[in-house]
Amino acid sequence: MAHIVERQSVTPQDSKRRRAGSRDELTELRRQNAELAEGISARDRFISVAAHELRNPMTSMFLRVQQLVNIVQSSTDADKHGRMSRELARLEQLMTHYIKRATMLLEFSRFAAGKIRLDPEPIDFAKFLRSAIEELTPAVQHTGSPLSLDIPAEVHGVWDRLAIEQIIDNVLSNAIKFGEGRPIEIALRSTEETMSFRVRDHGMGIAKADQPHIFERFRRGQGAQPHIGFGVGLWLVRQLVRAMGGRIDLVSASGAGSTFTITLPLAPNSHADLPKRALPEDRPRLND
Repeated sequence: MAHIVERQSVTPQDSKRRRAGSRDELTELRRQNAELAEGISARDRFISVAAHELRNPMTSMFLRVQQLVNIVQSSTDADKHGRMSRELARLEQLMTHYIKRATMLLEFSRFAAGKIRLDPEPIDFAKFLRSAIEELTPAVQHTGSPLSLDIPAEVHGVWDRLAIEQIIDNVLSNAIKFGEGRPIEIALRSTEETMSFRVRDHGMGIAKADQPHIFERFRRGQGAQPHIGFGVGLWLVRQLVRAMGGRIDLVSASGAGSTFTITLPLAPNSHADLPKRALPEDRPRLND
């Protein structure tokens, strides 16, 4: 039996729609390829910066150890005990700095892989803040930025200890790095329900066009020197703040400094069901 094949006519409109659909698909493929290429490039940059950042402190620590060995082997050094104490103090600072860098890398990798779980406990934010300021004193003295502190005796809440340390250290380090040696104001406030931590510098500031991107991964400020910082600090801060039910606000302008304000709930019920995964990327809250 013969089969009759009916041929459908193709109108010019049909051809036009098909061509348009093909162009749209090609455009989408190109966009996806560009995103993948940028992701690979960002990963490679991060690995390069991470290797550099972790190698440098090791070199300094090794030199300090060599110096200690020389002091111990010296039998004529009258101030042997004093020199050893000073060298050990410097070595302790370098090791603390190194551990913080490694911890940031670990926290970043966990959040990026969606494997983070926070462990809230009662802590005193004011105590953590004063401790962080003391540890950063050498960096502050190096840049010359005078600090203005408005910190109450105690601010208690229920938060993750490591998350609070990372938040404080990253926000303060950012102000010191980009404060251009000008005054830095640090304030801490609390109400019955929330805690507010504010850091204001009077440095280079952030242009309005750059502000929506400042919390993105691998993003470093325009004034950052090559291989200085991982470019994930503020991204990690935002993720940790949001995971604990809080928010981070930015007020800045080019040449007018920056103010970062972090608000966290005090009560654990605000983040009783802590996320096991990092929250999805979204735009940070910005104030004009």
